[in-house]
Amino acid sequence: MYVEIRDFNLLARPAALRYAAATAIVAAALGLRLLLLPVEERVAYITFYPAIVLAYYLCGSGPGRWATLLAAVAGLFIFTPPHWSLLSTRAGLLAALSFLVSSMLIGLVIRALQSTGARLRHTLQDLRDALRHLETSESQLSAIVRDQSDLVLRFGQQGELLFANDAARDRFALGDSDPGDLGWETVVHAPDLRIVRRALARLRPDAAAAQVELRLRNPGGGTRWYDLQLQGLFDAGRRPVEVQVSARDVDPRKRLERKLAETSADMQDLYDSAPCGYFSLDDIGRFIRMNQQTCALLGCTPEQALGKLGPADFTTPQSRAVFEQRFVQMRAGEAPRPYELDVVSLDGVRRHLHIRSSVLSDDEGLFLRSRSMMLDITELQQARASLQELVREQDAMLNSELLGIVKLRNGLSVWVNAAAERMFGYASGELLGQSPRILHPPGADYQAMEARAFGLLTQQGTFRSQLRMQRKDGQALWIDLNGAMLSRERGESLWMMLDVSVLKQREQQATELAHRDSLTGLPNRLELRQRLDEALAWHARAGLRLALCFVDLDGFKSVNDRHGHQAGDLVLVHTARRLQRAVRGHDLVARLSGDEFVFVLTRLASPDDAVPVISRMLPLLSQGVDLGESRLAQVSGSIGVALFPDHGTDAESLLLRADAAMYEAKRAGRAQVCYAADGAARPGAA
Repeated sequence: MYVEIRDFNLLARPAALRYAAATAIVAAALGLRLLLLPVEERVAYITFYPAIVLAYYLCGSGPGRWATLLAAVAGLFIFTPPHWSLLSTRAGLLAALSFLVSSMLIGLVIRALQSTGARLRHTLQDLRDALRHLETSESQLSAIVRDQSDLVLRFGQQGELLFANDAARDRFALGDSDPGDLGWETVVHAPDLRIVRRALARLRPDAAAAQVELRLRNPGGGTRWYDLQLQGLFDAGRRPVEVQVSARDVDPRKRLERKLAETSADMQDLYDSAPCGYFSLDDIGRFIRMNQQTCALLGCTPEQALGKLGPADFTTPQSRAVFEQRFVQMRAGEAPRPYELDVVSLDGVRRHLHIRSSVLSDDEGLFLRSRSMMLDITELQQARASLQELVREQDAMLNSELLGIVKLRNGLSVWVNAAAERMFGYASGELLGQSPRILHPPGADYQAMEARAFGLLTQQGTFRSQLRMQRKDGQALWIDLNGAMLSRERGESLWMMLDVSVLKQREQQATELAHRDSLTGLPNRLELRQRLDEALAWHARAGLRLALCFVDLDGFKSVNDRHGHQAGDLVLVHTARRLQRAVRGHDLVARLSGDEFVFVLTRLASPDDAVPVISRMLPLLSQGVDLGESRLAQVSGSIGVALFPDHGTDAESLLLRADAAMYEAKRAGRAQVCYAADGAARPGAA
């Protein structure tokens, strides 16, 4: 119906056509008026009202107003006395005005009716579409339920089976019979009925869904695992009416899970019973998994170690640095390399372990955990040490893979093993007939070393030393050199060389760790004492003065208390840098402990030479330290000064005098400089 009305509606036509149609409608109404009623009839506008209705309805508001104006003029000109004249009486004008107003109202009513009608038509159409969609959905849903491969069941309040889809009927061999005689006990494996009852007891109007996994019975015997989704339906009184069940066959998954569990148990048994130790570490180096052999090697239980301890808690001080270095490398993504550790178990047994590791990372390459294998090679390590003692006596000509061996006759090589060639970067046979001089750096006093070595060989039969030697490509390396005289008559000697460059490097690192403050990198107390003793001896010989300045930070404890120890560490690092920038190149800055620093001003002709440097210190120490996140740490420094030789001639007395002067500066108001004098401290301006 809506489509048919739209066919006669001119609203979608061009404006010119709609205005022409409105004019034609008024003309038709005028002609009809002239035909039906005489000009003298008083009802001047009777035929124009239908015309106005048609004009508004068919042509729109603009043409409708145009038609209204034309009809008013025609009525005023023709049908209102004096006829056929625009001159009119008051009554005629009022009639025309009344016609205009009523026509405009008619137009408004028509537009409102049209809008309402359009909405009603749209609503009716939407209802028809919704009904068609609902019918389609019901049909599809019914087909889905019928054709669903999952089992769809409905159980009544008493547990009776109300409905079963085609898949369920086939599953339980129901055929076309009424399932009303069946219930939960019929379809569920008897031991699993308690699972159903517990799930049904949990269903409430505000928690109407539940999920369980259980076994359903096969008609021919046996069971299969299913995942059941239970949906409870309740009436207006919140009483249970029925339960809808969707059951999906998960029997293959459950069987696979069971096999995986059995396999996992077997793997766990192999893991725990392995003759070597296995363990995993989290991102901070703590044990998160360990087998029985690992516990045995470390003398602990899983309860003592998991989540609490790591390899670093069992290593010796020397091996701890090795482990921490390797763990940092693994966390950074480097390929793990085998390494060895000396550990002491909780029951006091010292062992030497060989460890191989791998890293497990996430999709973005970030470290998740490490997996490691450890072997107890304590006996092997002891055998290595013994081998170094016995190798010369047992088999001097052994082509060792660990030791480079060269046989000399009258100062020239007559036999070189492969390890020596690899060690020094030479091709096979390239060292034969050569003097050992080519293995030493240019400029080295080879003749003196040769004379000393062969002198000891002649007298004692052996020679041992650690020398800096050189590869073919010029790279330096440290060699542990062992010589043995084979025959004095033939001038034959055997030289065994072990590359100890890594050991030397580790020794250097250990020395630096022992003499350096780990936080600031400054010399520590031990290094300060050694260098101060050397400086005092030199200044005594040179007749120069030296100023030892003891610094303690004011307000440092409040920084730790307020912002935490990380902020305190940042303040200490900035303080160390500022002290280093303020002193001269030949001066010394050290950190003793906590917030205590020492700087030593050397090569002073007089005490006044120290004043400019010390004067720079107080403003530098009082500068704020930016902690980030709009936080600022504010400290200052109290400085105690002891002069050499005025206040002492040895390191201990100078440190004691400077320490006492620093406390005098704190008592004087902090952020001051005090000089030691006559065994006591007194305030002094810097």
